[in-house]
Amino acid sequence: MNFELSEEQELLRRTVRDFAVSRVAPLAEEIDREARFPYELVSEMAELGLMGIPIPEEYGGAGADTLSYALAIEELTRIDSSVAITVAAHTSLGTMPIYLFGNDAQKEEWLPRLASGQGLAAFGLTEPSSGSDAGAIRTRAELKDGSWIVNGSKMFITNAGTDITKCVTITALTGDDETSNLIVPNGTPGYEISAPMHKLGWRASDTRELAFKDCAVPESNLLGPRGRASTSSWRSSTAGASPSRRWASGSRRAPTTSRSRTRRSASSSAGRSRASRRCSSHSPTWRPRSTRDGSSSTARRG
Repeated sequence: MNFELSEEQELLRRTVRDFAVSRVAPLAEEIDREARFPYELVSEMAELGLMGIPIPEEYGGAGADTLSYALAIEELTRIDSSVAITVAAHTSLGTMPIYLFGNDAQKEEWLPRLASGQGLAAFGLTEPSSGSDAGAIRTRAELKDGSWIVNGSKMFITNAGTDITKCVTITALTGDDETSNLIVPNGTPGYEISAPMHKLGWRASDTRELAFKDCAVPESNLLGPRGRASTSSWRSSTAGASPSRRWASGSRRAPTTSRSRTRRSASSSAGRSRASRRCSSHSPTWRPRSTRDGSSSTARRG
């Protein structure tokens, strides 16, 4: 069995590493100190095709494999976990459930915007009283006249409240001992998002509390079979397992000195990297196959 990375996987890893050192590292201390979401970095990662690495090209993704995605998360984590969790939560928790369980109409509506990085998506499972125990959630959704009426709350939801967030997929009780997943677009009446939560770490990532008060979403926003939320959540979590392990690997490989010293070291490396690129302009950069003809996608606010 060959455990060597393919040429394209190695190229992606080098590309993400260079981006993390040259673009993320110089901003990491600042955005952490200010608890500021890094819109500019998300836009640049969208340009590189990093916001939908494992999503097929037909839906606007890069069409790469799970290992490539895991390598990208590892390289980002080496420099800044806030940036890494933004990409990982958007991809594994926000976009992947729609790709795995969405019908054709849902995929066509959501995936091109999400996989290209034009918008972000979130997943709402955790609740104030039950944590992430899917069997103990209290948020309810009742089907009335063609709409799901949602009431309840979610806690610690990543990417839910940015200016470019498009939707959150929530887990809710839809009957006795029955949990289902529903796509709730941002801006839906009755869906309220708290101010950013204060945290001790990962301060540049977006984390919110969500409240649903008679929030009506179309019946067609049911994601996957009714009553099968636990299966959907498990498969989505499984799809993100390899990137999560790479996250741990990236964290272990990060420098063990203080945060500020790490940033200075990374910034110095950034300078060396830029100088190296000026001397070696022929060095290739990874791009999704669908953009190698010169087209590209961009992330925009709103």
